[in-house]
Amino acid sequence: MEDENVTKGLEEDVDQAIEAERAAQRAERIRKYTITFKTPFKYEGREYEKLEFDFGAMTGKDYLAVEDEVMAKGRNVVTAQFSTPFLVGLAARACTTRSEDGRRLPSAAFENLDIVRFNNLITRMKNFFWQTVD
Repeated sequence: MEDENVTKGLEEDVDQAIEAERAAQRAERIRKYTITFKTPFKYEGREYEKLEFDFGAMTGKDYLAVEDEVMAKGRNVVTAQFSTPFLVGLAARACTTRSEDGRRLPSAAFENLDIVRFNNLITRMKNFFWQTVD
C-alpha cells in the first residue's frame, strides 16, 4: 500500500513537472514571434527575410513612450490594448531585427506588411497582453 502511495505521488510530481514545462513553452511562444517571408519584405531599399520580436523584453517605459508617440500624431488612446496604432508602435519597439545602420525599424515599416501578416502581428500583440500573468 505504501509503495502504491509513493508511486502515485511520483506520478503526480511528474505530471506537474510536464505541465509546468508546457506552460513555460506556451509563454515563450507568446513572448517571442518571428515572421518569415517567402519573398523578402522590402522597406527603404533593404530586404528582410524575417522579422523577429521579443514582446517580453519591453518595459513600462516602452508602453508610455508609444502612448506619447500615438497621441503626438493626434490619435487618442482610449484602451491601448485595442488601439491598432498603439499595438503597431509596441511591435516596432519589440522588433529585434534592426536596419543596416543598427536602428530600430519604425512603425511605418510594419504598416507596409501585407494585410494578413499585419493582422497576425496585431493579434500576437493582443495575445501577449491577454496572457495570464502570475
